[in-house]
Amino acid sequence: MYTTPFQFPSITHCLLTPLCHLCYHSSEFLRRKGDFMLHIDIRSRTPIFEQIKNQITELAVSGALKPHDGIPSIRALAHDLKLNVNTVKRAFAELEGAGVIYTLAGRGSFIAETAVDNAHLKTKAMAEIKTAVAIGRANGLTLDAVIEEVRNIYGEGRIGNA
Repeated sequence: MYTTPFQFPSITHCLLTPLCHLCYHSSEFLRRKGDFMLHIDIRSRTPIFEQIKNQITELAVSGALKPHDGIPSIRALAHDLKLNVNTVKRAFAELEGAGVIYTLAGRGSFIAETAVDNAHLKTKAMAEIKTAVAIGRANGLTLDAVIEEVRNIYGEGRIGNA
């Protein structure tokens, strides 16, 4: 597992997924927010920009990040995760387009007030759920199996990358 130089000393491995290879621990966020972490699984089929986007969205929707809280800059996040700036920039652009974050020139990016109850995100998520359930049904999954998996996902508190 790779971690950035800002790793919080008491955390020796990613607690959310055994396949996590890159963790971002911001020292500024550790002081203000507790433990702000992004977990990037380089073996996941989910693109890295999508993992960043999903995790920041979940942090905002769950209340871990409040409206108007600052988030690490594109360059800082890219540097610390050893990612291409364009990868992080794409995630931030999509977050801004979805109304999860807003950017002030020269000041940084912040969680938007609309992030918590974002109708666009909910509509998109519901469409993705319908597609996934239809595929599962076509492949022989029972309703009980789907419901059990949904309960497992909510119970485990999976973030960002499945």
